[in-house]
Amino acid sequence: MRSLARIVHVSFRRVEKAADWLTGSAGPVFVTICTVLVLGGSWTFFTAMFPSMAPIPSPVKELLETRSPAHVALGLIPTSAQALRVDPITSLRFGTSLFSCLFIVWSIAWHYYMACTEPPGSVLEGLGDDAGERRSGVGSTIWWERYRLRAARASGPPIRRVVSSDAGAKVGETFEPASPIRPATSAVNVSDVLASSIGSLVDVPPSPGKRIGHAHHGSDLVLAMNGSPSTGSRRGSPFSTPKVPRSQLPLTRQDSESQLMSKAQIQSLQEDDYRPEEQEDEGDDDTFPLARMCHKCDKVTLAKALITLPPELRRVERQLRRKPNVQRRDCSSKSGLPGSLDDDDEIETDVRDWLGPEDSDKLVPPPKPERSHHCRVCKTCVLKYDHHCPWLNQCVGIGNERYFVLFMTWLSIGCAVVSIVGWSAARKAVEFSSEWPYDYTPRVFVILLYVLAIVMGLALGVMAGWQLILIARGETSVESNDNTHYREVAKRRGQTFINVYDVGARKNLELFFNVGEGSPHSYWTIMLPIRINPYTDGWHFAKKRGLRGRHAGIRAEEELTDEELESEDEIDKLQFGKATDAATHTFERFA
Repeated sequence: MRSLARIVHVSFRRVEKAADWLTGSAGPVFVTICTVLVLGGSWTFFTAMFPSMAPIPSPVKELLETRSPAHVALGLIPTSAQALRVDPITSLRFGTSLFSCLFIVWSIAWHYYMACTEPPGSVLEGLGDDAGERRSGVGSTIWWERYRLRAARASGPPIRRVVSSDAGAKVGETFEPASPIRPATSAVNVSDVLASSIGSLVDVPPSPGKRIGHAHHGSDLVLAMNGSPSTGSRRGSPFSTPKVPRSQLPLTRQDSESQLMSKAQIQSLQEDDYRPEEQEDEGDDDTFPLARMCHKCDKVTLAKALITLPPELRRVERQLRRKPNVQRRDCSSKSGLPGSLDDDDEIETDVRDWLGPEDSDKLVPPPKPERSHHCRVCKTCVLKYDHHCPWLNQCVGIGNERYFVLFMTWLSIGCAVVSIVGWSAARKAVEFSSEWPYDYTPRVFVILLYVLAIVMGLALGVMAGWQLILIARGETSVESNDNTHYREVAKRRGQTFINVYDVGARKNLELFFNVGEGSPHSYWTIMLPIRINPYTDGWHFAKKRGLRGRHAGIRAEEELTDEELESEDEIDKLQFGKATDAATHTFERFA
């Protein structure tokens, strides 16, 4: 299946490159071609091929032979009722076949329209206003929390970790984390935490106050978001991992300048922000969102970058950056609502208040959550990026991936119906000496449609099948390429690579289509052309428990990024597990 998918992929890529070279912008051309093919194919099918599938009842056929639109419109209902009384079997067969074929055509057209028009999801804009998002402002905390809890519950119950006293060795863990993170309760032992967590991958400073890792100078976004909070399964339990209060510390090396806090800062943060009643629902390090910074996207102001973060990440940045003289805001003074809201219900103006005017307008690279990638065509980072599709004239991401897969599925089904039902009409079309019975459809249309249905049906069937296999594995197209390389790297070390996003084939499919347990939608909605939002917000994902939110079997420095992939030729070198060691050395290293 992988080999067939590779052949189809390469074939489509060459056609797309040729069209892009001829037109300069292949996206609108492909959308136009696909629209014309669907409309023309539907007309040819219903006028030339469908009659052989389900013969028209005699009364209805006589009505259509009048060729009078007015007579057909006025007499269609009574004539259909008469046909049902005269020949019920033929009428039911005709009605059922007509409804089924019309439903297939409508599903193809609707899912294609949604895949082309629905935003794939960007880091700065999300999924757009039509998705009913509330990423900032009043009610945003509840909105984010709903997605966080959905991802955490889909990941399964938290795993209690038992920590022994000898150098923090862990007992009873099923998998070895790719980049383990140890808890820290003060700034004094943050360096020790970094040393034990990252090991030999980076040089850790011996004392607080020094920069850690390889900083990209000039980046002002702290990005404490790459570290996850270390939380226990039950407060006060002797078997729980020590918990850091709401002032989570940055525990891993970042690709920007990260700073360690002093004891006085930590005490101040704990007194200001520590709320024990909310401690139990802080989440855990298996599902805590991870992020980096995209140095390919246009820089944005620091206030804009921070307001796009989930509350738990923004809270860390607020604790690190809040000016000493900044007080908690009163909601009534800004929104007109009585009372006060949690600090997480912020808008960009609130972020500017605690940042200060000087820091607010600093330009920094925007955040880049896990599973997102930068698209060189769209020039932005796409949430849960799969690939850029010229046939849609945009990327495939969390916002439209469901519609894209269902469009390919329904189109392959439609092509299969045309290939089976249209055989009789296609055979008549090539017999040029015989009389052609279909006045409204030329022979060449039937021949072209039948050949195209066979070719495209096979290609789309392979692509749709391969996409479903990837979904069942918890992968996107680009992640499949990366994970193939990771498996080879881990195998050379005698280890086994484990995809952290693979929570089981059935659960992966349920989450992708947003059905089943925990979803408001039933399984049968997969077959209907209706709008269903994704289960994730692009930051919180269901993950395999016990891996600390990272892939197992690879080191953090071995994880691939798209920072150095500038052209399609470079991307093709990594397609379907063909990543070479030479290409691997060009990737950015990060923790």
